[in-house]
Amino acid sequence: LGNLYEARKNFGQSAVSQTKGIEMARKAKDNYALGLCEMSLWAVYGKIYDTNRQIIAAKSAQDAFDKCSRNDWKIYATLNLATAFNNNGNYDSAIIIANEIINDPVNWKDSILIGSAYETIALSAMDINDSLSITSYAKALRYNGFSLSSGANENIGVLLSSINQNIISESDRYILNEYL
Repeated sequence: LGNLYEARKNFGQSAVSQTKGIEMARKAKDNYALGLCEMSLWAVYGKIYDTNRQIIAAKSAQDAFDKCSRNDWKIYATLNLATAFNNNGNYDSAIIIANEIINDPVNWKDSILIGSAYETIALSAMDINDSLSITSYAKALRYNGFSLSSGANENIGVLLSSINQNIISESDRYILNEYL
């Protein structure tokens, strides 16, 4: 029901329904359902720009999936946490968490996950004027063929236009110009 309200852009009712789902899952001691409800609540909080609650929901989802040994879902909750930190302006934490995802070889079988983690790093790097991290993201996309999230193609142009061209190498400038 919460997802239906979200689809209709009734975010207040969606949050109420997701919260009721969380209560039911806790009562039933169903950590998998709890994690799914927290992930949905994370999305709603993102749409209403409540980044503090978005962080709490992502952490709760991680914990729930950890308790039921659903690492396949936990890693996406971890990506959501990195995104929430980026949305909240805590760019260093977002970069650290996204790098943890990228540095775990188990995750490399999921190109959407890895591409999204690189994207989170690049978006955070843009906000702290870290041209080298943005360049690394573009190079990773170019050479590894990662699948991109729905907004990634739009983000690439914004990211690349923010790069200080004077601090990157000539070969990196060539790679970046392929995107422009």
